Amino acid sequence: MKRAFQVSRGRHAMVTSQLIEGILAAATAAGLVDSARVDALRAGVSTRSLEVQTSGRVSETALLWLWGALADLAGGHRIGAELAPFAGASAWGVVGEAAIHAVSLTDAFERIARYVRLAAESVRIGVDVNERSFAVTYRLLGSGANPSSGGAAAAMLWANANLALVPERAFGVRLRPVSAELACAAPGDTGGVIADIFGTDVKFGTADWRLVFDLAAVLAVSRPVASSALPYIDAYANRALSDVPAIDDIVGVVAAEVRDRLAGGPPTVAEIASALGLSMRTLQRRLAIAGRSFAALLDEVRRARAEELLADGRWDFAEIAYKLGYSERSTFTRAAIRWFGVPPSGIR
Repeated sequence: MKRAFQVSRGRHAMVTSQLIEGILAAATAAGLVDSARVDALRAGVSTRSLEVQTSGRVSETALLWLWGALADLAGGHRIGAELAPFAGASAWGVVGEAAIHAVSLTDAFERIARYVRLAAESVRIGVDVNERSFAVTYRLLGSGANPSSGGAAAAMLWANANLALVPERAFGVRLRPVSAELACAAPGDTGGVIADIFGTDVKFGTADWRLVFDLAAVLAVSRPVASSALPYIDAYANRALSDVPAIDDIVGVVAAEVRDRLAGGPPTVAEIASALGLSMRTLQRRLAIAGRSFAALLDEVRRARAEELLADGRWDFAEIAYKLGYSERSTFTRAAIRWFGVPPSGIR
């Protein structure tokens, strides 16, 4: 767990910009902020995501800053739960779409667990079923997984409240947890929206974030006919997962960093190690444990990127060479022959 957090800090673990907009929309609908305040909050998020180079995503640091600002405006972390009823499924992007098109409630939660990384890279959701209960556990990789108050606690309450509302959102069925464990301090008032979302058996300051539903009630929630959109949503989500490597997948993390830094000249192992908050020796050791070397991984990323750019058709060969980090087109040509058996001109 510590290793995963160390990597995530260096790599600026990310969330979707859809999630940010969904939170701002909920805050607006709840009357917490006006349009001027939304613009200021959006600018603050953007400023804190300047190092993020992936389109449609912002840094997790920016998300937590946003929740800190909202908690300050509202007077505490309870705001996370208070805004959840105003959220739409679109705030979670493809994760929300997968849930609302799932064939059953169990299927919805399983898809959320499978695809949640697309919305927030450092989040893990587990589903545990026994004879009587259906439990959903929410975890954030890292030492800040169980904040007691403030913006991080508001973010966790928001996420878990949205999980508790899945039956109603996805199937129109009001089904609340029979018990809930919320690893934050109890807000000043634990009634009202807290009880309405999480039920009456709520424990605060626990070791985990955990929602427990009655298994029979969960199994009773389904649709008569599966959505025809679901196969397309699954296909899209599974393709997208390959572009968002798990932050505890060292090979995927390094490959993503290399890809982002190729243009104009390939990054060195020292540069990638620094970006990930690791020593060069530690990075090389972890890659070796995974059976890879930095040089081989760099070559694999270049080859995969070359295939994409050549298939795109918008770039000439000199531009592709630059995007792959080659100083000369001839060097790219030799690499293409080694990879594909023919020069770039033989591929188009």
